[in-house]
Amino acid sequence: LGLRFSPEVTAQLARSGTRLYSARVFDKLDLVEIGERVKVMSRVSRAEGDMLISKGMFFRRLDADTARSCFAEALRRYELALDAYNNDKVALRGCALALSLLYSCSHQRDLASSSRTRAYVERADAYFQKALNVDRFDPLSLLEYAKFLAIYGRASDAEEYYLRALEANPNSMAALMHYG
Repeated sequence: LGLRFSPEVTAQLARSGTRLYSARVFDKLDLVEIGERVKVMSRVSRAEGDMLISKGMFFRRLDADTARSCFAEALRRYELALDAYNNDKVALRGCALALSLLYSCSHQRDLASSSRTRAYVERADAYFQKALNVDRFDPLSLLEYAKFLAIYGRASDAEEYYLRALEANPNSMAALMHYG
């Protein structure tokens, strides 16, 4: 397990001792391979974020501190995915969801720090806006943003986004259920 090198690289490392310097220049194929690895790492980070959101949802009623910790770590994982590709609408949506959940946990625990917890909502709104700037017709982003707006008291804006979600996907049972 762990990092494995090809036999050619292993032989080169054996010849050079601990030096990792190579006179060989990067070519286009090397850059393509690096790009593919970054994409895979981004997907892994998003999957870890999704898993941590699910874990946090499980602990939400049982142990608020564990839930908050899961949501904070999920946010870090989604942001790591954004480091690789900053227009990843799935990671942007994940960041917004994690921040919204962090707000709900923090708001229940500590109403005195409402300015700090309000910052979660503002950041979540910004992430949703970025996701919609990437793909303004994405039905899931539209639906999630509508739900977010409804939860945070912006009913007329929420209605607009529910309708946009239904325009993007008229068969969305989730949009119909939340809107209706």
